[in-house]
Amino acid sequence: MAMGAVVGGSVGVAELFGGEASALTYQSQVDMQFTFNPTVSINVTGDLIIPDLAPGSSSDSNIITVTAGSNDTHGYTLYSTVGSSTNNYTDLRITSSNTTNVFTNLSSNVTELSNFNDNTWGYSYCLTTNDCDTDNTYWVSGNSGSTANGYNGLPQYNASSNTTGVMLANTTTPSETELKFKIGAKASLNQIAGTYTNTINFIGVGKVVTTTYNLNYIDTTNEGTGLPSSLPSQTTNDGIVNISTTAPTRDGYVFKGWCDTNNSSDPTTCPGTTYEPGRIYIIPAASQGSGSTVNVNMYATWRSPAPSVLAMQDVTTWGSTLSTGDEITAVDTRDNKEYTVAKLADGNIWMTQNLDHDIVTDGSVTYDSTTTDVSSAWVPSNATTTTTTWDTSATGRTTPRSYDPGDLCWNGMLDENWGTTLSNGTTTCGDDKHYHIGNYYNWTAAVAMNDSSSYTTQNTDVNQSICPAGWRLPISGTTNTGSKSFQYLVNQLSLTSGTSGNIQNSPVYFVFGGYWGGSSYGVGSGGGYWSSVVYSSGGAYGLDFAVDGYLYPQSCLSRNYGYSVRCVAR
Repeated sequence: MAMGAVVGGSVGVAELFGGEASALTYQSQVDMQFTFNPTVSINVTGDLIIPDLAPGSSSDSNIITVTAGSNDTHGYTLYSTVGSSTNNYTDLRITSSNTTNVFTNLSSNVTELSNFNDNTWGYSYCLTTNDCDTDNTYWVSGNSGSTANGYNGLPQYNASSNTTGVMLANTTTPSETELKFKIGAKASLNQIAGTYTNTINFIGVGKVVTTTYNLNYIDTTNEGTGLPSSLPSQTTNDGIVNISTTAPTRDGYVFKGWCDTNNSSDPTTCPGTTYEPGRIYIIPAASQGSGSTVNVNMYATWRSPAPSVLAMQDVTTWGSTLSTGDEITAVDTRDNKEYTVAKLADGNIWMTQNLDHDIVTDGSVTYDSTTTDVSSAWVPSNATTTTTTWDTSATGRTTPRSYDPGDLCWNGMLDENWGTTLSNGTTTCGDDKHYHIGNYYNWTAAVAMNDSSSYTTQNTDVNQSICPAGWRLPISGTTNTGSKSFQYLVNQLSLTSGTSGNIQNSPVYFVFGGYWGGSSYGVGSGGGYWSSVVYSSGGAYGLDFAVDGYLYPQSCLSRNYGYSVRCVAR
């Protein structure tokens, strides 16, 4: 009479998260990205089977391989338990209700199969970095690092924590762990024949580390006032440090932001990374959970204010005085709103905040070549609205539409949820306007037209815009990658890593402002900026980026919706 024992290996599942190729794109063909982003991934090769366990004999199962890995910088733990939420016991049974004819889980370490008591079973494992095939001393039971040669019983499945099991691996890095795993069993002479089963679980858990830090705000000039109070002995479990929303002041200077590197030799520059008030700083992974207190020092940076008020429309006069890295404030003479502008690494002068011009139809603003980026006078057919009414029909798409959400700034928080709205993705702006949401414009309004329906040929550069005179919309598209293009800017700034290439940081400050279609979408999750180039009758090229790291300077944005505008000097 032969008996078979089967134990099913339960695999920890690593989820696949689909990163949309362009969460702001509306077109007939959409690129796709899939980001494999598990906390801990586990792979098990198959089930554990003892095919012929004869009465009065003992036998091993086949050997399976368990592989675990993680993207957690601090490593992970790999546990194993037996049982499940429906069959929560440690025996091997023919049926879940038959508690008489069972194989009982070992209660202590047993070195050899021949030493098993009748009708008992146990597990054993071996790290593949050892000689598992020829040296049985590497087959052990117990927690990671155990030298208890042989077999033992697994702890019972715990529905509340899933982790109170044998710890098979305990790492301090994301590196992969591979081990071999088997079970052994011994039958009595009178055991009832049948297939005995249960479920073994392999559970991976990423590590959470607590880091203690001191947050210090330092002005190396000793002339600043109103510095935020330093915070000693703070703790974080994810490495995130929230920078104070308070900006200090200094006579004769403007506060630029906090630098994470000592700038005592020149407090007007930051040799590291600049953080605006209210942003977040992440403690380097190597320092997290180190056991010692980490000093997070933030150094104030300052700039001299512009000597006089400069007009955006006069950029051809004062633009040549700027060196790469210089940032100043200039005024749009159409409405006297101020904008930060800077000469960037691509050699061009860019606005470093979003356009906030309200299109008017009452004649108070003249839209001609002296004020606006148009070659002849434009009389807008629709004014900027502050209501949520937005026409996404074919007619609405080809007539100018724009929306003013108010004096709001993106609050700097990144959000994977594309349903983020203006109300929880923004805050009232202070003195620093870099992250001002500005106005949303459909493409027809962005290119300063009353009817854009005749522009349908792909890669056509309309070459006019709602930008101030002397400025233009950037170019984009498959044949437009030159000096005034989003593509060239991205290349010159090497925006190729991190969240959307860190495009939200200094010196460009592109905003995760989402888009508008009668309500807001994606604030904190993505951003889109118009170019002057046609994609199709329903779309135009632009810059598109998302919180999942997607960054595409040649995306197609739907003309039906409102996106942001950044202008570059001609």
